Amino acid sequence: MRIFVAYGYNDRDLWIERAIFPVIEAFGSECVHGKALHGTEIVPSVQKLIESCDAIIGFTTARPNETAGVTHRWVTDELASALDETKYVWRYARRE
Repeated sequence: MRIFVAYGYNDRDLWIERAIFPVIEAFGSECVHGKALHGTEIVPSVQKLIESCDAIIGFTTARPNETAGVTHRWVTDELASALDETKYVWRYARRE
């Protein structure tokens, strides 16, 4: 099973790579993400990665210096894209 992991590509969210990726892989699934392709909006190459996956896990973590509950725009875009594709979606919200 291929699982797309949507998260903020920053130092504050490195815990996701360190803690969540090994759990996904321990269950025999492949972690997929768009870290090398990130930008200000969802790009077709990220959209194709999401389409190639069976499920998506989105981490809507708070951004520093933002109002409470505001997460990375591309994470919400990736989650919305997966919903459009009727993927299995799991969202985790972490508040600081």
